[in-house]
Amino acid sequence: MELNDYLAAARRRWWIVVLVPVAAVACVAALQLSKPASFTATATVAAPALVGGASSNQYTGSAGPKTFVANFQAVLTSPVILDKVSSDLNIAKRRISSGLSASEVGLSSVMQVTYTGAKKRDVGPIANDAAKQTLLYLFQTQVNVAHQPVVAAEQQLANVNKQLSDFAEASGTPVPDRDYQVLATEISQLEQTQAEANASNNTLEASRLQPEITAKQQQLTQLAGVLSTYLNLKDQQSQAQSAVNAANATYQQAAAQFAAADPSQVISLSATTKVSFITATATAAAVAFGSALALAIGIVFVLEAMRRRRKVADVEPSATTAQPDLDTEPPVAAPAPPAVAAREVKVPPPPGATPPSVSGDANGANGSADQSKSAANGAGGKGAPSPVGSAPTS
Repeated sequence: MELNDYLAAARRRWWIVVLVPVAAVACVAALQLSKPASFTATATVAAPALVGGASSNQYTGSAGPKTFVANFQAVLTSPVILDKVSSDLNIAKRRISSGLSASEVGLSSVMQVTYTGAKKRDVGPIANDAAKQTLLYLFQTQVNVAHQPVVAAEQQLANVNKQLSDFAEASGTPVPDRDYQVLATEISQLEQTQAEANASNNTLEASRLQPEITAKQQQLTQLAGVLSTYLNLKDQQSQAQSAVNAANATYQQAAAQFAAADPSQVISLSATTKVSFITATATAAAVAFGSALALAIGIVFVLEAMRRRRKVADVEPSATTAQPDLDTEPPVAAPAPPAVAAREVKVPPPPGATPPSVSGDANGANGSADQSKSAANGAGGKGAPSPVGSAPTS
């Protein structure tokens, strides 16, 4: 079907296209009239510091505002928020969810939480508490998530510190690196004194120093193994401390954003107003009219398709009966009956007349034949035919 066919179908069934939307609008108007008066209030969330800023912020970059708006709208009507608002205000969840909505102001990150309900005293508190709980949920969860790495890093640092304490108790030296440095310095001084004694040919003093140097070198060798373990633990302690510092920095940033999301600072509540009947009816009627118009057009097209199908079904049997059967031979025409020859009537001559001769008879026969031909030719003319075989005159 082409566009002209659709338009023609709509003109043939114009009453459907008109009556269905009109009936839908009438039903919406009647429904609005039957409803009690409703009230509305709006809580505006304006917190520019929560979106953008440092790259470590929760909502940053070019997609930050869109992400914030999408998350806010999704969280607002989630069961978690509905449960909290219902618990705070002692109002049924069904009443809260039926009239709660959120929208952004233009292309900004400013959000408006609107609640519409039948009880005027509940409208404002529901809108305000829903905006508050949504804001807290979005940023409190980030604080909780950021705090978990802090706890884990601090636990790791505590484990390393305990290992160091146990190691110092077992080795008998709390700071092996310092002891190792002191012992190495003593050995260096003894070796220098021994070298000076040997230079002055004081072999006795040099020999006396050698056992002490050897003993301290053995102590230094033993302390080197302890020092290796100690330095490994100190390296683990340094890494654990760095992890704690990094986790604390992230946690502090999340906490700062959470502080910036203080509902008492960023949420403003409008006055509660009565919803206009005309506005509510016009909004609902516009939606109903569009849906009903689409339904009416669909009905018209379905009926048109059914009509065309029936029309095609009626035409096909007629075309089948009128079509000749090519398999049967055409009937043969019956031959025409043969022409009947004209009989020659001989009239006897009158009494006393001389009978004609043979040649005369022949001439008479010829004459009779000529007269017969003339009679046959004159049958289509005006005059009547002369009698066949009349006697010749003398």
